[in-house]
Amino acid sequence: MKNLVFTLLLTSMPFLTQKTEAQESNDVLVNYETMPEYPGGNNKWKQDSEAYMETRLRNMFPQANPDSLATDERKRRIIVQCIIDKEGIAQDPIIVPGHGLHPVLDEVAISCVHQMRSIRPGEVKEEPVNMKLTMPLFVHPYYLRLLERGEKPLTTPIAYEVVEKMPEYPGGAKQYVKVSQDFASKYIKKHFPDNNPYYGTPPFHCMCIVKFIVHEDGHVTDAVIVRSADEHNDRAAILFVKSMPRWIPGEQNGKKVKVKMTLPFSLCIQ
Repeated sequence: MKNLVFTLLLTSMPFLTQKTEAQESNDVLVNYETMPEYPGGNNKWKQDSEAYMETRLRNMFPQANPDSLATDERKRRIIVQCIIDKEGIAQDPIIVPGHGLHPVLDEVAISCVHQMRSIRPGEVKEEPVNMKLTMPLFVHPYYLRLLERGEKPLTTPIAYEVVEKMPEYPGGAKQYVKVSQDFASKYIKKHFPDNNPYYGTPPFHCMCIVKFIVHEDGHVTDAVIVRSADEHNDRAAILFVKSMPRWIPGEQNGKKVKVKMTLPFSLCIQ
């Protein structure tokens, strides 16, 4: 069975809605054929989400030493529900009532789901649909103890605008342009199979600007549109960033650091 089940917990919880013609009468269907699937599957989601949570929390508590705790101490769980839309983007994540830990930790969990890579959307009758998905995220208990005893996290993320060695897309700038144009072409064919509304339009007339963070290990998060073009351009840009491979990270004083990157994206391909 190809369906992704994040944990056994999910099999006992309602986590699916589907938008169909019946929804005009507020019906919610619970049958499905294919669940949304994270790239790499369940184990990869667990690995990526725990790495994101740990990285963010270490930055918020730079003096923390969770490794000093006994290794047999269980991590604490936060349960998040979101909608995976037809494009595979996580929308409207919320903490499932009664399944949060602390406002600070819950906010990091929400951020993790927001930046989640584009995943394969769920399907009904072989058509992509919007589905609700419930997933657990795990936090080292050390951070909960810090917060419960009144420790204050750093609220300003440490991410540089300019560094000595800027991050680099694998293959360089020419490869970035090629891959982004290939992505734009596939997006247009999918959404406008009969007519390309962007054909013949100069790229700068339908160009948006997207900002994101390249982390120390090269993975990309926190994509946001800082200059909008139109709905499809903006949406395609976010999807493209989420599909990116790991970058060559930036460096400052010989040390790998987080760097904010700002790049253009256009659906107008000449």
